[in-house]
Amino acid sequence: MCHSTAIKLVLLGSLMFSSCAKAQRLGSSATPPLSTQNNPITSIPVDVVFANNVLIKLPGAEFPSQTIAVIALDPLEPFSGLALDGIIGYGLFSRYIVEIDYAANRVNLYNPQSYYYSGSGTRLPLTSEKAHFFVPVKVVMSGRTPLEAKVMIDTGAPTTTITLNSPFVEKHDLLSVFRSRFLDRSLPGLGGEVKQVLSRASEIQLGDLLIRNPTITLAQDAAGSLANSDFDGIIGGELLRRFRVIFDTAHDQLILEPNAHFAEPYEHNMSGIGLRAEGKDFKTIKIYRIIRDSPAAQAGLREGDEIMSIDGKPAFNFTLDKMYQMFKQEGREYVLSILRIQKRLQIKIKLRRLI
Repeated sequence: MCHSTAIKLVLLGSLMFSSCAKAQRLGSSATPPLSTQNNPITSIPVDVVFANNVLIKLPGAEFPSQTIAVIALDPLEPFSGLALDGIIGYGLFSRYIVEIDYAANRVNLYNPQSYYYSGSGTRLPLTSEKAHFFVPVKVVMSGRTPLEAKVMIDTGAPTTTITLNSPFVEKHDLLSVFRSRFLDRSLPGLGGEVKQVLSRASEIQLGDLLIRNPTITLAQDAAGSLANSDFDGIIGGELLRRFRVIFDTAHDQLILEPNAHFAEPYEHNMSGIGLRAEGKDFKTIKIYRIIRDSPAAQAGLREGDEIMSIDGKPAFNFTLDKMYQMFKQEGREYVLSILRIQKRLQIKIKLRRLI
């Protein structure tokens, strides 16, 4: 039976997934979970269904008769504030030259047989393993020899600059290097909550590109992707959004062209608030985690508080991404109207850098 449905997909340098609850919309031959398998990167067991004969169409591109892995993406939706129909990744990247123009919010696909890059962007050697892409970086810290690392490109980690996996952190005793730091447990993953220490490096070197004073995350997980010793870490959207990023798999290179955001300082959430969106259309915004000794903690905010408004503007008018951008302004004050056990409270919070 031919069945066509429009769905929303998130672009990642990984596999193709679709939410189990929404797989039926594909009109595929997916059945109830047949097996529990380890994710090839996270090593965390997940229930997997394989849906056959799925036709995926993008403007100007078509993927006929695909077999896709179906897993539950529902745990990620409250932290993105969006309904996620699926993730499209390696199946696209392995067939086309993929250009992500972050400044224009656009993805362009090129024929690998005829593509030739003639721009002035930085070219990094690109390798692929287990349907993921990797590039080499150097991490520079004050008083230490620069460390070379093999990092995975994760376009689906929008708040991450660079994260170093826990085996790499332990091997190089990095917790003793980064004195100014704080613990953050507010970041989600398919395997559940992750535990990370956030700090700053002196510099990240990507070929001839120098990323100065970037935020850096030191993983503390004992299991999952960030505890994997097969690679050393990930670079995410907070770094990538400052470039036009080209996955030139035909020539085994990643090309980074700086855009208008390149010179922006690297900042982290200065509120100490971790958020999640709930309810219909994800319009109910609740505080999921609060970092100890942060502005949020000092202001008296609590986990479970529902944010009703910010400076008098209804919270449902803001996306989670917009809120996090608002919380990156040193010294800025906001008045939050919150609902706590049926009681409405007005709480003022003043932002400050945590690192």
